[in-house]
Amino acid sequence: MYVLMSLNKLLPAVAANVMPYVVFCTGLLAFAGAMYWDISDLRRQTRHSDIAFWLHLLAAPLLVHPVFNIMLADTSLLNIILILVLYVLIASFFIGD
Repeated sequence: MYVLMSLNKLLPAVAANVMPYVVFCTGLLAFAGAMYWDISDLRRQTRHSDIAFWLHLLAAPLLVHPVFNIMLADTSLLNIILILVLYVLIASFFIGD
């Protein structure tokens, strides 16, 4: 954390380019941890499923937010259409449940 804060302070232009990738990788780690805890309690009878829930809740914005930031760096018509399609796909997962 201190390395990222120092990088942001010393080289803000570099940090702005690197930070979305660092956040995305952090989201992947949180998601992997959530899946580990989720798989360890398939019957949902222990606290493992609770831990998995909160890790999934942490991982979701860490995965989605940097993707949209990277895609919004270029505001071409194709990127805007792809962003809208991605929003619809993400929303369709929640509407189906």
